[in-house]
Amino acid sequence: MKFRRHLLPVLLVAAAVGLGQGAAASGIGPDLELDRELRSGADRSCREDVAPPMPRTRPAPTAAAVLPPAQGPYIGSYQIPASPEEIDAFAGSTGGFPPIVFTFHDWYDYASSREEPAQPFNAPLEGDGNLRPLQLAEHLRQRGSVLALAWSIYCCDIDSFWFWARVKRPYGHFQRILDGADDEFIRTTARQIRDWGHPIMLTIVAEFNWQGQFAFGADGRRWMDSVDDICGQYGDPAWPDGPERIRDLFIHVIDLFREEGAHNVTWFMYSGNQYMTQNVEGQSKWLHPRFYYPGDDYIDWVGQSVYFIDPAWPVDFKDTGSFEAVFRPGYEAWRTVTDRPLFLPEFGILAEPERDRRDLWRRVFQEYLPGMPAVQAVTVADSLLFELYFNLPRISTRAADSALLRQLIDDGNYSRTLRTGPRQ
Repeated sequence: MKFRRHLLPVLLVAAAVGLGQGAAASGIGPDLELDRELRSGADRSCREDVAPPMPRTRPAPTAAAVLPPAQGPYIGSYQIPASPEEIDAFAGSTGGFPPIVFTFHDWYDYASSREEPAQPFNAPLEGDGNLRPLQLAEHLRQRGSVLALAWSIYCCDIDSFWFWARVKRPYGHFQRILDGADDEFIRTTARQIRDWGHPIMLTIVAEFNWQGQFAFGADGRRWMDSVDDICGQYGDPAWPDGPERIRDLFIHVIDLFREEGAHNVTWFMYSGNQYMTQNVEGQSKWLHPRFYYPGDDYIDWVGQSVYFIDPAWPVDFKDTGSFEAVFRPGYEAWRTVTDRPLFLPEFGILAEPERDRRDLWRRVFQEYLPGMPAVQAVTVADSLLFELYFNLPRISTRAADSALLRQLIDDGNYSRTLRTGPRQ
């Protein structure tokens, strides 16, 4: 799911469209639905046995990174809008300050018709206040926490009927940035973060997998199933062009940050819910994480959104299912690509407001997550916006949920203590 400033507090569908899913849990699987919809021969030059390119830059030995916990995973908070007051309320209800707080901030001002970036690090975060990203990061730092920010570039106006009718085309932002049009803006932002001087986590394309589906064609503004050649119109003809563009976007931005000496950024990337799950609309083996991943020299954490329900409940929320069903395939796919720790930035149990979720909280935190040791950080959705529009009841206002989460953390299997140090 994604939430954009100009639509708050209106419902915005992202994961619900079910786009950008890929192959089976073991990696590249049999041809799936989207592959069958591709034009004949569209993948004729594509290869499945790809590896990240040689890095153009390498991280500085003194780079300050957010490291996996000594004993964990971290349990943090995901909020939109993110405010000190709401974060403090989450901390009070769960018995300790969250070591990581995840939220969104747009790269472009999608409420206007401007093509240029809107200087987002000088602009307020989503919501009605005037809090800037680095102000929030400083509030968290003083409490032993870190800001994980989706400084997001979006492929498309997914709210638009005309986009889904294929009349309105995807934005050209990905290719524009790759062509260098935003370089000075990127450098300015890098210097701001460098001069602040403390660890921060950043990603630039939220839920990259479904966005990559709309970055095909010579100009990067075509749907994957609408082009005659999905691999040969950008970059290396062995790579699917949409994922390759997003891969190169991360490389380009991180290279510029390094040139400006912004070594205090921990870079992460994450996919959408149900990533790599079969029998979900929009699947393709050409959207596997191996095609998006720029390599361990560039990325410190990888991960996925995870929204799930108890299948035994007599309610059906679109495009979700059990924890194992929505997450296990993506987890296994990532393990074929990198040993980097997994971060679940968007994590929530969907339920009707009156539903008692405590049994599912126990199962996830006592059974499922311990069996997935690569998961080293989870930020739990806790926001009035999510409760009103996305069937995600708040934890901080539900005494039973917050008391149980406090107990699960206090039992010693999860961590409240942020660990930072030289990049590993």
